Amino acid sequence: MTITPEAIGILLSVLAILGGLIVWAMRATVAPLQVVIENNTAAMTHIMEIVDTHGEKLENHSVRITKIETVHEIEEKE
Repeated sequence: MTITPEAIGILLSVLAILGGLIVWAMRATVAPLQVVIENNTAAMTHIMEIVDTHGEKLENHSVRITKIETVHEIEEKE
């Protein structure tokens, strides 16, 4: 049995079509995952901003509490 140029052409055509379908299927599968990754990244960035803001507020509270305690100590001594 000999392989004719027509058979090689048909085989290459079928392989090219199958390869295209495989690439399309991979892209169709990965695209929704990319959206999920982007959304998770945005959510984590937002959460980190909130945590940083809360950290600053806690620092400010500690300074105010220290001032209040100092004033109370002075008033108690008088």
